[in-house]
Amino acid sequence: MNQLVAITQPYVPAYRVPLFSAVAEKLMPHGLDLKVYSARPSGTQARRGDTASGPWHQEISTRNLRIGRWSIQSRDTPDAFRAAAVLISELEALNATAWRDTLRSRPTVLWGHGKGFVNATGKVSDFVESVLAARADHVMTYSPEGREYLLRSGRVSPSSVTSIGNSTDTVTLRRATAAGLSDPSLVTPSARHALYVGGLDRSKRIDFLLEAYEEGLRIDPDFRLTVVGMGEEVGRVQAHAEKFNGMRYVPEARGERLAKLGLEASAMWIPGRVGLVAVDALAMGLPVHTTDYPFHAPEIGFLRDNEVAYLGPDAARFAADSLQLMDEAGSKRLRDDIPTIESVAENMVTVVLDVLGRT
Repeated sequence: MNQLVAITQPYVPAYRVPLFSAVAEKLMPHGLDLKVYSARPSGTQARRGDTASGPWHQEISTRNLRIGRWSIQSRDTPDAFRAAAVLISELEALNATAWRDTLRSRPTVLWGHGKGFVNATGKVSDFVESVLAARADHVMTYSPEGREYLLRSGRVSPSSVTSIGNSTDTVTLRRATAAGLSDPSLVTPSARHALYVGGLDRSKRIDFLLEAYEEGLRIDPDFRLTVVGMGEEVGRVQAHAEKFNGMRYVPEARGERLAKLGLEASAMWIPGRVGLVAVDALAMGLPVHTTDYPFHAPEIGFLRDNEVAYLGPDAARFAADSLQLMDEAGSKRLRDDIPTIESVAENMVTVVLDVLGRT
C-alpha cells in the first residue's frame, strides 16, 4: 500500500488543478499517493467562483476561532490524514495544523510566501512565522525573495528552504499563443487594447481599473478593455461593459481561450495586486501595466524591467502613460525561460523525497 503525502489548502482554485495533478503523477512511481485536504471557500474567495477539485482532493470541515484581529483555523481531519507520511501545509503564523505537526515525528513541509507580500503582517507575525519555519523539516517558497527574507531571520537553515516557483498552465497558454502569432488572421491589428485577468475584488483595485478605462476613452474613443474574472465587484464590471461598447466582460478564460484574448491585447492592466497573472503575461508575451500598489504578490518578481511598468499615480496618468507605451511597443516576444507547472511540480516532489530520505 502506498504512503500518503497530505497537503492542506484553504480551498482548491481551478488554477491549482494542473499542479496538483502533476505532483500526484510524479509521486506515484515512488510509491506515494497525494491527497489535498481543503474546505469550501468563503467570503471573497467564494465569490471568485473558481472552486475546483480532482481525484486527489478531499473536502473537510473547518472552524475559525477569532482572537482580536487574529483568526486561528481548526481542521477536522480524517484518520488517513493523521497517518500520512508527509504533511505539506501553509506557511502561516497561526496555522494550528502546522504547529501541531511540528511536535510530531513525521516530516512537515511548509509552503508559502516566506514574506508578507500581500498584506502588512507586522513584526510579531513575522517572528512567529519564522519560528514555525525553523521547526519544520523544510520550507518551500514561491520566490527567491521570500526565501531570502526567511533566511534573514537567522532561524532557518539555508539548506532547509527551497524556492520552488509558482505557475499556471503556461505550456498550453504559450503553445496557443505561439500558434496564434504565426497566423496573421488570428492577430487583431488594433494596438490599443488592454486585458485584465484575475479576481474582481478590492485587492485588485477594480475601481481604479474602470476609472482608468474611462480616462483612456477620453484619449482614444476606440480604446478597448477586456476583463476576465469573477468576484464581489462583478456587478460594477458588468455595468461598465454594458455602458461602453469598447469594454468586454468574460467570466472565465484559460488555456486556448485566454490565449485568443491575449492575441487581441497589447498590454495587461493589473492596477492592484499582481499575482500569478504575471506568469500568464509571460506566456502570452504581454507587458504588465500596474501601479505602486504596496501588496503585489511575489510573482511580480518574475518579470524583467521591460515586462512590467509602474504607472500612475492617478487613473488619468496611468491611462495616458499606458496608451503611449502601447503605441511604442514593438512586436510580441515570447521569452523561453518562463515558469511551468512541470518545473514547480518537480521541485515539490524533490523536496518530499528529500525529507523522506529518498534522495
